[in-house]
Amino acid sequence: MKKLDNVRILWVRKNRLMKIVRSLIFILAFGGLTACQSGGGQKDANPQRYLPPRGERMVEMSQRVDDPATSRTYPVFHFGSLEWLGRNLSLQVANSWCYDDRDMNCRDYGQLYTPESAQYACSALGGGWRLPTITEWKTILRAHGGFVDENQKRVGPSPEAALINLTNDNLPFRAKTSGFRNVYGEYMDMGVQTFYWTSTEKDLYQTNYAIALEEKGIGFKVTALDKKAGGYCRCVRPYYGQ
Repeated sequence: MKKLDNVRILWVRKNRLMKIVRSLIFILAFGGLTACQSGGGQKDANPQRYLPPRGERMVEMSQRVDDPATSRTYPVFHFGSLEWLGRNLSLQVANSWCYDDRDMNCRDYGQLYTPESAQYACSALGGGWRLPTITEWKTILRAHGGFVDENQKRVGPSPEAALINLTNDNLPFRAKTSGFRNVYGEYMDMGVQTFYWTSTEKDLYQTNYAIALEEKGIGFKVTALDKKAGGYCRCVRPYYGQ
């Protein structure tokens, strides 16, 4: 009888041990799956790991660009083969607006443009400045973590990291969620999202590709924006070294 009780005790202990093992396996498997689905969990907590190698990063330049119409100047940085304005262009031209029609918003966030007026404003700076293409935008976004493409697919290891890296005031890009102007002339979404024009047309008459920046969510997304809407712009030109 005693021998039978010992067998039963061993059997119960074995069952308990197996349940504990199965629970641990489930927890480890579920935790790993969750980390993969969320883009890496711990990786995204350190967006700097998605920056380009040190010798290939954005470099703020000593020169500044003068606005030909005002006393305003713009910081400049270079990345790869291009120089970029370090903040949104604020040169007033036809079909450009200040958010809420307030001059202080142009000083703080830049001018809102149609894609046509954005291209004109960049060229008005002189020195070969122009509006960047969709490919040039994708290059800088991909290098700093990633983005969501026009087909809603994630490109790059962590689009969430690009949001943090390119809105970081300690890096030269310093993007801000500065709202936009819709096709009806209404100003919307200050502090929520914004749009940057590209020079690349999606179709001839109605839309250009733009880069949407969302403060809450995944970050930078490629989208199509009606050419009558108002978005911001960053101008670029070739970088030849110093």
